[in-house]
Order: sequence, then structure tokens, then C-alpha cells
Amino acid sequence: MMNNEEAMVELHECFNCLRFQSDLSVLLNYKKALVLAIQALRKQIPMKPNNIKDIIDFAGKYYTTKGDCPVCGREGVFKSDLYCNKCGQKLDWEE
Repeated sequence: MMNNEEAMVELHECFNCLRFQSDLSVLLNYKKALVLAIQALRKQIPMKPNNIKDIIDFAGKYYTTKGDCPVCGREGVFKSDLYCNKCGQKLDWEE
């Protein structure tokens, strides 16, 4: 089974093969579809949030962790968020 990174490599190779296609409308449709597929796969590869900070409650106990999306910069994504709710990037909260 292929992982996301391997699929992106294969899609890039398919993209490069399109230069041999002679029908312009077919070529443009294939390129659009491949670009969308590559973008969607890229968002499935987890990325660590920026500016990670622990949030402490009023009693001084750990409450949660928050950070900023590494792709779109959305502030205030929380550790409970598996994906950025603005751009859809998968987040990696592992230490």
C-alpha cells in the first residue's frame, strides 16, 4: 500500500508525463485534477503547529495546548484539533 508521500511522488511523475499529451483540453483537465490531488494529499501529511503554548487554568493546572497553523497561520488551533479549521491541514501535536 502506498503512503501519502509516495502517492505525491507518483502524481508528480504523472504530471510530468502530460507533456506528451497532444489534446490541449484533455491536458488542461488532467493537470487541474493532478494539482488538486497533490494539494489534497499534501494537507494529509501532518505538520507541527507553530508557536505551541500550554494553556493553564485559573487553578494553575494544565488545561490544553494551542498553536498556530503552519500552513495558513491561523492562530488558536488547539491540541484537540486534528486539522486546521481554516485550511484543512492535518496537525501533528506529538512532542
